[in-house]
Amino acid sequence: MINSTDLLQLEKWVNHCLQLQPYSFGYPINQHKELNEFYQWYAQSGITSVNLNNVGSPFDESDYSLNSHPFEREVIEYFAPFFGFDKDHVWGLVTNSGTDGNNHGIFFATNLLYKQTGQLPVAYVSKEAHYSNRHLCNIQNLEVRLIETDPMGRMIPQDLERQLDPSRGALVIFAMGSTLKGAIDDIDALNAVLDRHPDMPIYRHVDAALFGGYLPFTPYKDLVDHRKKHFQSIAISGHKFFGLDSPCGLFITSRDMYDAQSNLPVAYLNHNMRMINCSRDGLEPLKFW
Repeated sequence: MINSTDLLQLEKWVNHCLQLQPYSFGYPINQHKELNEFYQWYAQSGITSVNLNNVGSPFDESDYSLNSHPFEREVIEYFAPFFGFDKDHVWGLVTNSGTDGNNHGIFFATNLLYKQTGQLPVAYVSKEAHYSNRHLCNIQNLEVRLIETDPMGRMIPQDLERQLDPSRGALVIFAMGSTLKGAIDDIDALNAVLDRHPDMPIYRHVDAALFGGYLPFTPYKDLVDHRKKHFQSIAISGHKFFGLDSPCGLFITSRDMYDAQSNLPVAYLNHNMRMINCSRDGLEPLKFW
């Protein structure tokens, strides 16, 4: 029960937010929300009394049945073709944020490349890409090499070639909308550099948190096409272009990339936990759906 003093405090905060909202400019969040009907359904359905927890993979059976996995699967399968993935051979999840999606891309890459080479890969990322990429690489104990950028903020292929260590696996993170300039890395030019080293194991991840929400619906859709750009995974934000009302996103990869991850059977879940997160929000997939 909320008492009158608490209610006044909440109302004051709400009014403060509503007054600021029309002047919120420059931060990449879509303030045009269309969730009123969703919240009406949510309040009236009775599901508010259920502790939804999307623990485990949405593509595998979970012992905790109070989840929204079926809707989460539909969301991933719906968006998969827009990013060049086969919806019948895709794996993914609704993430807590674009950073969470990048974390999974780096985690999957590290596991896979370590299996192939017996050593940790080197991460290559534009010095103008979102700071989370280098931060996440540090968390996962990876060496990070920051690639110089041109005036538009794109990775310079020649500097990637200069810094490349072909004796180790390469995790290359492409920026699909950098933080301050909205730079889009020239994936074809960077792939041409990587193709000159056919014996070097490579994992390509696309940080499309900023532009991934709308590029598939434009004439530039090939920029985020897995089949044409040969990346293994992609992360997209849900609270930017899509206009969801709290941080969330999509992480999409192929099923074989997920299956190549290390097995971690968890007895109390009766589940093979290959992803990072244990408990996950069951409400955000419903909003996306």
